[in-house]
Amino acid sequence: MRRCMVLIAAVLFVLVVPVYAVLFLPGVGGKPSKSDREDYARRAANYDGKSFRNEDDVRLMTDDSSAGGNHASTKGARPKTALPLAEPSFSAAPSDGEFTVTWFGHSSVLVQVAGKNILIDPVFSEKLSPVSWIGVKRFTKCPVTVDSLPQIDVMIISHDHYDHLDYSVMKAISPKVRRVIVPLGVEAHLRKWKFDMAKVENLAWWEESAGDDGVTVACTPAQHFSGRWLTGRNGTLWASWVIQAGGRQVFYNGDSGFSTHYGKIREKYGDSDFALMECGQYSTRWARIHSFPEEGADAMAAVGAKLAMPVHWGAFVLSDHAWDDSVERFVSHAEETGLRFITPKIGETVDLTKDDLSMFRQKWWREIE
Repeated sequence: MRRCMVLIAAVLFVLVVPVYAVLFLPGVGGKPSKSDREDYARRAANYDGKSFRNEDDVRLMTDDSSAGGNHASTKGARPKTALPLAEPSFSAAPSDGEFTVTWFGHSSVLVQVAGKNILIDPVFSEKLSPVSWIGVKRFTKCPVTVDSLPQIDVMIISHDHYDHLDYSVMKAISPKVRRVIVPLGVEAHLRKWKFDMAKVENLAWWEESAGDDGVTVACTPAQHFSGRWLTGRNGTLWASWVIQAGGRQVFYNGDSGFSTHYGKIREKYGDSDFALMECGQYSTRWARIHSFPEEGADAMAAVGAKLAMPVHWGAFVLSDHAWDDSVERFVSHAEETGLRFITPKIGETVDLTKDDLSMFRQKWWREIE
């Protein structure tokens, strides 16, 4: 009898929790419709009608103890004090000749190029969660709000994980954005959240969006996975991105393990002037779907980036390494291999047209425990 009751309780849990999440936790997001899935199957070779897959057959959980054991920091997973914040100095209306980047922590970045404002993976909330009262807490407050941002010409979302797609930001930012580019399936979340869908375009790998604003965005492969808890794993696509505007090219690798796709991207699009490269939240337990810091630097070289900024660090604890281990290892490997990089403070705006960027290569994190 007891076993029967336990079984009934388990079945009810499986049935009730998803319904509760959909009805009462809107931050979980939406699901692609049947017509959406049929469209994805026509456009994406890596979609089987239900889920997307990586180019290589990789396991999400690997327990690969041979990879990435070279820890460079012995600090805790969270800093003991707040990280220093710089006051952003981005332009409200950038000129055609401007080429700047402002890092807001983790992978949230504003790129200003050719007179356009391009916002990438804006996550400004204090916690990573479908609700505001629980979740992984930010190290330090975000230096911007939706209201303090300039008008955004293009917003790009790399995939639908909570540290890249922020429900609160999406609910507030729609009036401020002209174009939104997402991988296949991510638009279902925006639709659920009553975003202005006339602004949203979804792309499969190797598809491009060329707007009348002079900004071309190409959706390119990444080696990762997707899902927002109870919305299904891999039901939406994940991607890296090539952004072209005013003769400049920017690459963002999203979340990705190291693989041959970087060489393919370089072969198709050539070298990039600047790259945003993942360097944090790695583990030997998921060694194929996130980059170790050295791999992030190697990926920068593989994709042909002339200058890079390490991202996906400095805001949240999503793995078990020291909070600054990622940037220490990325910088060390980049210096050893002769790669150019910048490591600005959170909120700092960097003028990428300057020849001398040494002031943005300060190892400021070493002063913080």
